[in-house]
Amino acid sequence: ALAAISGPMEECGDLTITGSDLKSAKGATLVKSLQTLSEELTNFEQTEEHEGLQSCAEALGDAKLLRHKDPEVKLLTACCVSDVLRIYAPDTPYSPDTLKNVF
Repeated sequence: ALAAISGPMEECGDLTITGSDLKSAKGATLVKSLQTLSEELTNFEQTEEHEGLQSCAEALGDAKLLRHKDPEVKLLTACCVSDVLRIYAPDTPYSPDTLKNVF
């Protein structure tokens, strides 16, 4: 499948945030990383190719983010998880236990 162009010089599917970025970030850096990832995932096409997305999906499914004390982190995580589920549909990158934590 060909990647669609979502913005000027930006190819869909190119994520600048990695799963390890999310796992190591704290405070304002974590919020900024989640905001960036949320914007990028919004433009990510639903395809068979999920290269680079798996590590982010795993980090987003971590209870550390899903149950974070900061409501903004929880909100942005939920937005990102929603987009990950849309991109992977009809499959899911998450185990039944992780989905239970999400919902």
